[in-house]
Amino acid sequence: MADLLDSTHGFTLTDNANEADVLLLNTCSIREKAQEKVFHLLGRWKHIKAKRPDVIIGVGGCVASQEGKKIRQRAHYVDIVFGPQTLHRLPEMINQVRGTRSPVVDVSFPEIEKFDRLPEPKAEGPTAFVSIMEGCNKYCTYCVVPYTRGEEVSRPCDDILFEIAQLAEQGVREVNLLGQNVNAYRGAAYDGGICSFAELLRLVAAIDGIDRIRFTTSHPIEFTDDIIEVYRDTPELVSFLHLPIQSGADRVLNMMGRTHTALEYKSTIRKLRAARPDIQISSDFIVGFPGETSQDFEQTMKLIADVNFDTSFSFIFSARPGTPAADMVDDVPEDEKKQRLYILQDRINQQVMEWSRKMLGTVQRILVEGTSRKSIMQLSGRTENNRVVNFEGTPDMVGKFVDVEITEVLTNSLRAKLVRTESEMGLRIAETPASVIARTRKENDIGLERRLGIEINRRDNHFRLTGRELSVNAAADILRHLYVDTAPMRGQSQDIDPEQIHLAIKESRVLEQTADSVPDYGKAIHIKTKRGVIKPRTPNQAQYIANILDHDITFGIGPAGTGKTYLAVAAAVDALERQEIRRILLTRPAVEAGEKLGFLPGDLSQKVDPYLRPLYDALFEMLGFEKVEKLIERNVIEVAPLAYMRGRTLNDAFVILDESQNTTTEQMKMFLTRIGFNSKAVITGDVTQIDLPRNLKSGLRHAIDVLSEVDEISFNFLNSEDVVRHPVVARIVNAYEAWETADQKRKDELAAEHLQVACEAESGLPDEAQIQRWLDAVIPQFQPESEVTVRLVDEAESHNLNLTYRGKDKPTNVLSFPFEAPPGIELPLLGDLIICRQVVEQEAKEQEKPLDAHWAHMVVHGSLHLLGYDHIEDDEAEEMEALETEIMLALGYADPYIAEKE
Repeated sequence: MADLLDSTHGFTLTDNANEADVLLLNTCSIREKAQEKVFHLLGRWKHIKAKRPDVIIGVGGCVASQEGKKIRQRAHYVDIVFGPQTLHRLPEMINQVRGTRSPVVDVSFPEIEKFDRLPEPKAEGPTAFVSIMEGCNKYCTYCVVPYTRGEEVSRPCDDILFEIAQLAEQGVREVNLLGQNVNAYRGAAYDGGICSFAELLRLVAAIDGIDRIRFTTSHPIEFTDDIIEVYRDTPELVSFLHLPIQSGADRVLNMMGRTHTALEYKSTIRKLRAARPDIQISSDFIVGFPGETSQDFEQTMKLIADVNFDTSFSFIFSARPGTPAADMVDDVPEDEKKQRLYILQDRINQQVMEWSRKMLGTVQRILVEGTSRKSIMQLSGRTENNRVVNFEGTPDMVGKFVDVEITEVLTNSLRAKLVRTESEMGLRIAETPASVIARTRKENDIGLERRLGIEINRRDNHFRLTGRELSVNAAADILRHLYVDTAPMRGQSQDIDPEQIHLAIKESRVLEQTADSVPDYGKAIHIKTKRGVIKPRTPNQAQYIANILDHDITFGIGPAGTGKTYLAVAAAVDALERQEIRRILLTRPAVEAGEKLGFLPGDLSQKVDPYLRPLYDALFEMLGFEKVEKLIERNVIEVAPLAYMRGRTLNDAFVILDESQNTTTEQMKMFLTRIGFNSKAVITGDVTQIDLPRNLKSGLRHAIDVLSEVDEISFNFLNSEDVVRHPVVARIVNAYEAWETADQKRKDELAAEHLQVACEAESGLPDEAQIQRWLDAVIPQFQPESEVTVRLVDEAESHNLNLTYRGKDKPTNVLSFPFEAPPGIELPLLGDLIICRQVVEQEAKEQEKPLDAHWAHMVVHGSLHLLGYDHIEDDEAEEMEALETEIMLALGYADPYIAEKE
């Protein structure tokens, strides 16, 4: 709209509604309570119209299309009502209102006219959005799109290509193709034929200057094999796809009018991942659809686990007027909907963080969009899978691609350091894709991967290299020179063979730099046994081994079967074989499933050996029974209970503490302080299998909290993906994790009954029961039997307290005064929350938030301050905001920071 009115009337955007000549409200009927929000904002604009009658007020978009003349019946001061298909007529409507002073309502559906009258393309950065179609023919029972935007209409192919070519000339590097159902695109071609969506993607990829293509949104039913083939063949198409499914239950999908099954959806995902192994998937989910049972919801959760989404958007079902679903019996209780949404979003958030953590340490190519919102000293861009990345760079990088190494994973973004600029990349080989494919052997890629410790993904003449900075630089340099040196001449093509790869690696100077700094994970441990060569089998295991080699003290934490103890023993044996140490000590706490040595039959050896049997088994497999016996006789290998470590200093040793979750905090401290000169220690354990008495805290859990910031100590967390036992073990681990999550939630709910609240309020809003409910949501962060005093005060008292204790000369929304007990005294009093009624009400009004939601947010926010959370530093703020959002969503309210994130 802004571009259109700029070209016709010279209008410019303003942030101040009181200064505007034209006020336009572009609406979306998909959002919950869309109509109410429209009339709420119009009510505020009514006062502007009363003061300045010449101001033109217009309402457009899907709500306008749905309501039509009803908008003027409720808000007679509205001058223009226009639908999505009549946006292009807006300049004429403004002229008509100015000339005749009569209102205009036009929500018709002219099929192609809108696309014929779009303004000239105007780039506003390196990324551009291009409409390729309008409307939808699917008529899902919950969706208003077919009724507000009409049937599917595709824009002519040539028009799209011409617009994108113009944008590319203006510096656009990435285009996002838009439509309600883009894979249904069928546009007229120049030769009179029909251009499919797959063909359009290939044509867009051929436009010079366009290096990335995204599209949204698509429908599973028309995600055909030819589109999947484009993913296989076209590197410009990003390795990320938003493919909504809405539910994992076929019964619910049928009620929704979705003409596909969950199995068909998963089949499409499997084909996509076969064509593009690194592709990541996002989706949409509707929770609590009419008739959805708990079994249906479980099927949705199973689909989420099976697909492993990168991210997703989820909503509680809300009926849209005029849709078939609005006439269905909404029989799912509201509390149940909120509970299901919380469970679903919690699992999705776990998957998002798992994907993000996998990116840690990798090199990612990002398109730099501009200055970071977090700091003007940093730049910001997006990865192929749409992650926001902030890093330190220079202004000339904006609008260009750079490679960065991911150094930190945050809740809503990633942090990175610059690896190379666009001018330093050169990884697109200047040959035809067919020529590169013909001259490249897969074993060459594998050879480079193994020798340099990187991962190579090649599509046609594009190479994507992932790994540490120096190794990626080495591989890029080798590939660049190989293809130049063997370029086709006079039509004769020369294959690149393994010998040339070997010589190129040997001649590479960059490789000499990486030799000392990049661990070769495949060779880090190389122990031949009767059952094969011991080596890490997953990325987490590889990182675990690398950290053992690089750190004096390493923690390996994870469920059974992840190899944490076995690999630690292998590292110890390897160090002994290379004479880096003189002895190996293996120890465990002698506590298992509630048993204690004094109550077990037999002598000390008979009591201890069963606990240490897994360590013996690992040694026997790696060294053989006879060699282990001889080394034990010579005290080169010692296997003993943890109690035998007290009072010793362990020099020139590799010490492994297994089952450390069953140590007490005192035992863990004792063990860690045994480490002497030229020694390494590896501590392994599973925090989900603690056998200590309930009144004792696990030494492993305590160490994670206390030592996580010590640079010389490495913490490694393995998960079900690292299980190398029978495949069912990984599923068992996942099942127990899911049960424990649900069980913890039940315990938290029971603990909430013990939270005592004292509330002093002069008004009736909010009352003690409401505050009790809001504090109950924060209960997982409190200790049971805690007390909180909540006081609701006026502006004068808030002002005085804020000035006295914080030096701020104004009232504030909430003040937290945590109680600090004298040393050695434990009291159940957490502290006081002081909340100013007038400030909270004023903020809710200004921010257009429901008053009860803002009250809840202030109670949650202040309670977290009582517990020590703060938002002074960026990292602290992100952690606190993420926790606030989680709690507010659990209460059924919206994300309180959604406006800032948008």
